[in-house]
Amino acid sequence: MRIFFYFFVGMIVLTSCSGELQETMSNETKTEDVEFAKLCSSVEQIGTNYGSPETRSINWNKWGGKIFSAAVDGITGYIAGPAGLVVGTLCSWAFDEHWDRCTKMMSRAGYSNIELQSEQDIHLTPTYVFNDGVLTRSDSIGYYHNMILDDLTKSKKEYITVTGEIDYQSILSDCIIYAKKYGIELNISNADKNNYVNFSKDVVKSFYACGKNEITIYEAFDSINTSYIRKFNNKEYLGKTEIFQDKIIETLNSIDGYDNITNYADQVNIIIKDANVSPTLKQDLKTVTDITVNSRIYWDDKQ
Repeated sequence: MRIFFYFFVGMIVLTSCSGELQETMSNETKTEDVEFAKLCSSVEQIGTNYGSPETRSINWNKWGGKIFSAAVDGITGYIAGPAGLVVGTLCSWAFDEHWDRCTKMMSRAGYSNIELQSEQDIHLTPTYVFNDGVLTRSDSIGYYHNMILDDLTKSKKEYITVTGEIDYQSILSDCIIYAKKYGIELNISNADKNNYVNFSKDVVKSFYACGKNEITIYEAFDSINTSYIRKFNNKEYLGKTEIFQDKIIETLNSIDGYDNITNYADQVNIIIKDANVSPTLKQDLKTVTDITVNSRIYWDDKQ
């Protein structure tokens, strides 16, 4: 009887503690939701300095698929984690190639406005790094992303298969090789390489449909989330990160010029740095901002 009594009391204590823990976690989630909403509101506020909501609608005559290349790049680079450096680059390159081939019937090899750089001019590759005094490689993912994109351009390869399709496997393999050039070793299994290639195809397909106004950007996000979760695992802050990226894309679409883009990015990064959200969410938002901004700069330079 005494043993049963202690067991009964123990169960009450455990149940009570479990309930208190759940309530604490629930309150923490609510607090972070509120703080995240404040963060987004602050980002929207600085966005108003770069034109009215009307001017922030995507101008396809001016941009074509370029702004979506930045969106594709940013979100896939973030989702893919450590491999995001090459997977984001793969998606961005493949999307831009696909968009131009479908809308202009021309391949990248036909671009007349891209000046191939010599090795001594490599510093001219447009990049952005938010230097807050605590610079790490994870803060520079967008920088390396642009350097690898430039290496793809300078290779003069078309990355098109004999059947006329984009050669995702070759692009990914070369991205991994170029990453090593910058001291970044990515040990990706063959199984994951295949998953990343198939995931990238799904991303390009979804965002192309979005660019053609066949689906909304939210439907595109939902589609790539489903694709990623089926092939890998869910990410805790995926939904919040996509909401945040959608807000900065609206503003980035209305900004021209390297200085204006980087000044805006600096303001966004300061807001992230000062936000009262978890370190993990902060890093996620910094990553998606870093890649998206760098991709926007890169494709802006190739206009």
